[in-house]
Amino acid sequence: MAMTATTTEQIAFEGLEVKLSYKQVELKVLDRLEKYNQNKGRIKVLEKQSIGHGIEIDVHPSSFRDGKDLLSLVHDKLKRMKESNYLSKHEQELAAIWREYMKDYNPAALSSKLAALRKVAAELREKGGTEKDLELINELIGKIVVAVESRTNGWGREKGYSTNRMDAIVVKRVEDQKRAKVELIDLVHEQEIVETALEQLGYYDHECEQLMRVRYIKRKSVIESCEELSISEKTHDRRKKKAVGLLAHLLGITNAN
Repeated sequence: MAMTATTTEQIAFEGLEVKLSYKQVELKVLDRLEKYNQNKGRIKVLEKQSIGHGIEIDVHPSSFRDGKDLLSLVHDKLKRMKESNYLSKHEQELAAIWREYMKDYNPAALSSKLAALRKVAAELREKGGTEKDLELINELIGKIVVAVESRTNGWGREKGYSTNRMDAIVVKRVEDQKRAKVELIDLVHEQEIVETALEQLGYYDHECEQLMRVRYIKRKSVIESCEELSISEKTHDRRKKKAVGLLAHLLGITNAN
């Protein structure tokens, strides 16, 4: 059986009478609406993750569809940019050397890339390649060695760094990213709950939804809200009380039986 606006209001306020005072429920409802506004800014911060050089990537939960991970998102972002916008001059030299000597190789795994580069370096030494090219290739090899080592819990051994210290740094960064992602998902979920509740409020009583959006989402004063909606303060108070009761029920603040 379909629930009418009147029935919903009665059920919500029935819960108020038994469980909480109107003032208590009003504070809880308005707190959810206030957090709804505050969360918008926090979500924007969490959605844009810095990857250095002033570059940010969108890490909204919807960005991770189709099996995308953080590294894939970074690569997608960089592909659309000029190298000079995010690489130093030396890094551009390394990229140029990679393209020149690795054009006949297309290895996917890091270990395969490392093997291919070592083969290139050996061939260059045998054929008498330039000292500069060999120096850059050896630097690339060193970077990939570190990357491979990092995946086997051996951060920086060949450079004499403390494995435990480097592991701790990496683990902290990973944990920070995980926490940020969990927080983002939780905030987005909360926003969806409040938005759905407001939409359902509009289904039961459109005038109540209008008032709550103008008064608490757009953050207008009582006078400003009344002017925008062309209503009296008495009508404002009556609609607000009804809206609070409906939202309390829709948001699960009151346990109506």
